[in-house]
Amino acid sequence: MKKGRKMYNNGEIYRVMDSFEKTLKVAPIYVGGTTDRAEMIEVSLNNGRTSTRFKTNNYYNDGDVNRLFIMFLQGYSAGKCEERMS
Repeated sequence: MKKGRKMYNNGEIYRVMDSFEKTLKVAPIYVGGTTDRAEMIEVSLNNGRTSTRFKTNNYYNDGDVNRLFIMFLQGYSAGKCEERMS
């Protein structure tokens, strides 16, 4: 199983999105966008099962907010990697 799929299976992606949305509200930057989440699509897995995922890094409907979230997610992933290495 790829590591990215694990975030979907255990609900971690939603916890990261919730954290991002809370952080964005108190951040000293103005984005001017909304945090309306993008629609999810059903994906066929190799084992014959299906899963619901966000389509190709499209987590939010607003493009600026989506790009900020991808940066936030990369920082989150780097932090998790650092935690595992120490």
